[in-house]
Amino acid sequence: MTIYQDGVENEKITLSDYNDKEKLHALFIEKGFQKYDEEELAEIRQMKQEVEDANEKEAKKRLRGNINQLTKPITGGKISSKMLRDLSVAGNLNKAQQKAAVKEKIKEMKQARENYMMVGMPDDRPKESSR
Repeated sequence: MTIYQDGVENEKITLSDYNDKEKLHALFIEKGFQKYDEEELAEIRQMKQEVEDANEKEAKKRLRGNINQLTKPITGGKISSKMLRDLSVAGNLNKAQQKAAVKEKIKEMKQARENYMMVGMPDDRPKESSR
């Protein structure tokens, strides 16, 4: 464990030297650490979870906005929840990577739509003569 004071390394302690739980607790108390009780830990965890949930909600909102913007030429500005689900990408990607992934999925969807419209249709176009 390395203890810093005002951003400067103050002391290094090898924790593996302490094989007894009571000695380890005594060391932490000696160094000025305080142990949280269960209520404090639960409150800290809840605050962290709330922040993570808010960040995730904001990221989803931004991604939906990006998807709406990218699909506007196709959908006229309205996007269904199914299309949003199909176009959703990993949240751990940065904004540029998300946009690239969504654009690739849109390209695939366009290609699939074009292929679907062409399947089973007779090719009744006149053949060009090779004269």
